[in-house]
Amino acid sequence: MEIQSLFPGSTASKAANDSAAGLGDTFDSFLTLLTTQLKNQDPMSPLDPTEFTAQLVQFTNVEQQIRGNQTLERLVAAEQANQPLAAANYLGATVEAAASFAPLTGTGAEFFYTLDTDSDQTLITVFNEDGAPVYQTLGATEAGKHAFHWNGEDADGNLLPEGPYRISVTAHDSEGPVTTDTGVVGRVTGIAMADGEIALSLDSTPIPLSQVLEVRLTPVPVETDDDG
Repeated sequence: MEIQSLFPGSTASKAANDSAAGLGDTFDSFLTLLTTQLKNQDPMSPLDPTEFTAQLVQFTNVEQQIRGNQTLERLVAAEQANQPLAAANYLGATVEAAASFAPLTGTGAEFFYTLDTDSDQTLITVFNEDGAPVYQTLGATEAGKHAFHWNGEDADGNLLPEGPYRISVTAHDSEGPVTTDTGVVGRVTGIAMADGEIALSLDSTPIPLSQVLEVRLTPVPVETDDDG
């Protein structure tokens, strides 16, 4: 299982700590000045304590606010620290995710796509990691969700190397394009960090946890539209 360093110290937390330290120094200086002035005031013309009291209240309120922010930051940090442990529960599970890239392994690559309405023609294209098309086939034309298994061979029957491949589905009817959505299916083999978000690794392909649509503890056989 791969777990990278997920939550380094934040700039906001450092800034809050610096602010608290600065406030503490200023507050101590204020109390020292107040005490000195009170000790040396003219008994015949005493200082008005109202202004000092108001400033003391202001300092106290700011200090409480910064301490409250620090407490909140600690709670958030604790919650973030628990996220990798929670994500570890996905290890070994099969997930469906709203993504385009799926890993090609020795058993092929698993995708799915959805048609909003019936189409007259549906074209499925598989691209390699560099964006070059490597395989095309016709897909289902009925509205709804359809599974697609690709065995990893190109149009000439050559077996392509393992790695991430992307699916694109275009469909149209007599009135124009049909709206399609694509997704991938794979087994979770690790946990990683991608763009500041916890991601599940499907072999070497990271899928943001937020894109996961369904989790299955054991693979469920599905009928595929094509075994290209």
